[in-house]
Amino acid sequence: MKKMVVIIIFFILLLTGSRLLWLQLFIQSHQPYAEKGQMDLRDFDFQYRTLTLDGEWLFYPSGWLMDKDNPPTSTTYIQVPDGWDEVFQEDEWTPYGYGSYHLKLLIDPERAFTFSMRVPSIRSAAEIYVDGHLIAAAGELGENRQQTVAKNVPFTASFETKGRSEIDIIVQAANFQDPRNGGIVRSIKFGQEEMIFRETQLSITMQLLVAVVLILHAIYSVILYLLGNKDRRLLFFSVLTISIMFYYLLGSDDKLLSFWFPINYEWGFKFVHLSMVGIGYSLLQCIDPWLPRHIHRAKQGFALVCTCAVVLAILLPTRYAVTMQGVYIVLLAVPLVITLVLMLGRTIKDIRHNVFLLLAILAFVNSILWDVLLLITGIKVISYPFDLIITIACLATLWFKDYVKVHADTKEFAHKLQKANRLKDEFLASTSHELRNPLHSIINMSEAVLEREAAVLTHKSVNDLETVLAVGKRMSLLLNDLLDVMSLNENTKKLHLGPVSIHTIVEAVLEMLRFMIEGKPIDFVNQIPRDFHKVIADENRVIQIVFNLVHNAVKFTDEGAITLSGYTTGEGMAKIVIADTGIGVDAETMQRIFEPYEQGTISKTIVEGGFGLGLNISKRLIELHGGNTRGTICSRARLNFCLYLTFIGRSRDSRYL
Repeated sequence: MKKMVVIIIFFILLLTGSRLLWLQLFIQSHQPYAEKGQMDLRDFDFQYRTLTLDGEWLFYPSGWLMDKDNPPTSTTYIQVPDGWDEVFQEDEWTPYGYGSYHLKLLIDPERAFTFSMRVPSIRSAAEIYVDGHLIAAAGELGENRQQTVAKNVPFTASFETKGRSEIDIIVQAANFQDPRNGGIVRSIKFGQEEMIFRETQLSITMQLLVAVVLILHAIYSVILYLLGNKDRRLLFFSVLTISIMFYYLLGSDDKLLSFWFPINYEWGFKFVHLSMVGIGYSLLQCIDPWLPRHIHRAKQGFALVCTCAVVLAILLPTRYAVTMQGVYIVLLAVPLVITLVLMLGRTIKDIRHNVFLLLAILAFVNSILWDVLLLITGIKVISYPFDLIITIACLATLWFKDYVKVHADTKEFAHKLQKANRLKDEFLASTSHELRNPLHSIINMSEAVLEREAAVLTHKSVNDLETVLAVGKRMSLLLNDLLDVMSLNENTKKLHLGPVSIHTIVEAVLEMLRFMIEGKPIDFVNQIPRDFHKVIADENRVIQIVFNLVHNAVKFTDEGAITLSGYTTGEGMAKIVIADTGIGVDAETMQRIFEPYEQGTISKTIVEGGFGLGLNISKRLIELHGGNTRGTICSRARLNFCLYLTFIGRSRDSRYL
């Protein structure tokens, strides 16, 4: 516990220390402020610092200062950055209107610099003039809604002083679209061109870093979903990170997506609102297993509200959608608060196992507190992304840690299953050995009695003894199957090859299994001729193969016929076809029917018995002979299962048959 406390304290100090260092590097301290429309920069060191053009600007409401034919007459002072809502009318505040800002900068004429102005936001269209020359514009100005084209995006403008002692800056702005504060609402940064460029690039780099981290985690989540157990929370986590990325890149000072893609003023707002809904809804889905029962009941209602919010964000014009921004903030804040509370509760219960959860909470709360502090104090610094990156990384680590644990548990479970499978095979093999001797005694005694007493026994007794003998041989073959599993798995199975008559083997197997079709309307049909070409094979194993295949056909055939036929091909192959009129095999069963311990229809297996080894052993014995098996669905009166048995051997004259 002490170790965990030390880790937490160190983490908090690291977060706080990095923030303070960032502030120390980029805070605009001890800078001059504009007073009465003028700012004195003659003693300001532009070599290593930048400043913001904050303070009192001269403002001409409802007038264009650059219109020489109709110069504005009304003038006042206005605070920058801030809205102009209270300037136009005394009794009624309005964000809609137009006007001109004017500021004079006093500089040292001996310092010949190329200056730059970084403008983050002027609502919602603007033109900037320096010493009467237009140096930058965003959108198109107008005196009403129809004439104005909104385009509130960040931009940078540069100019040279050429030994002048004053810089005359005029900003003409118009806003008839955004119902929030109009005018210069964020600080304009001013400084030497190189310094402004470096700070702008650093800010963009930090935002790109966040975007790359977010999109990488989104990709990892999708890959885990596709390769893993299809947990839908992984997809929602991907949606969450993508939504955060959109919100961050559209809501930050630089609005980077507006430069990469042709996103106009209207759709910029729409995407921000859609991303807020995406964050809230996907976050709630990600923490679904943690949600209490009473919150689970409200999920459908929340989903319905989110759906309505998405529709409104797409359909409503911006001036109306922005007035509903509080609704979107609530849709974002409610899941966020629920998540923080639940995460904190889980962490308190078991800090050791939820350390990454705790670190994510600390990083996120630290980011919020600092953002609120900077907002209250009015301090302007370059975007600081590391708290958010740490939060996402800790949450992703928590998720990936769980999946690594699941993977490790799966491997351990697989190892246990392999061990249990080996023990099962050993048990079956030892049991088969124990049963083999008494079973052979039963078979031998039955054969001896049948041969010795056949003449004096009744016909029914002879039939009963033949049935006992057939059942015993069938059980012997089943025991052989169990013993063959071990030897085939260990690759110790040996073949005793010799010339084999397929017709004779088929007759013997059919006679052995004839008792199984008593009472069933089934016929055995042996279409293999007596003079069918002999092949070089292990006779006992061929008996075992044919027995298993015909036995399988008997189990799954209720009426009709089981037909065995043989062919020779030009490639020197002997093809044995065992076809039945049974229930057939679907495509899914066909994929696994040759696997060990696999059964076809469960109900039939329960009635007929069997281990599910016959087809697997047959397949492996055929392959051991150099042949192959092929299963297919045949269409007759109904679907039939046809198993094509093909194996290859040499006749005595060394010709392939």
